[in-house]
Parts: sequence; structure tokens; C-alpha cells
Amino acid sequence: MAKFNIEFELVNGDKKLYLEYERQSYTRVASEVMDSSNGWFGTKGDLTNLSNVLTCRIIEVDEDGYKIE
Repeated sequence: MAKFNIEFELVNGDKKLYLEYERQSYTRVASEVMDSSNGWFGTKGDLTNLSNVLTCRIIEVDEDGYKIE
């Protein structure tokens, strides 16, 4: 499993972060965000309404949480 930090920039100027989100690949994470059928993304109890998102960044990180170049 790979780890990813996901950053959403919201319409109100806030940022929402999901740190060390584990999935098999970048493509899998991007698909979960882009193909959300109900307009929400997140983990149980911590959801983001995608209609309020201006930008999304997905960054692969190592086991210590540092960006993989």
C-alpha cells in the first residue's frame, strides 16, 4: 500500500487535509475523489463536500510522511 496526502482548497478559502491516506496507487486515490457518486469524499466521520472544493492536490508520501519526489 502507498500513502498519500490529499489537500482540498475550499470555496471559503479553508484547506482540508487527509494525511497518509492509504491506497494501492495514485490512480486509485484520484478515482475515489473524481468518481464520487454522492459528492462526498473522506473517511468515516470526516467527510468533505466536493461541491465546495476549488482544487485538489494528491501527494505521495513515504512512511515518515515526507513527499516522494
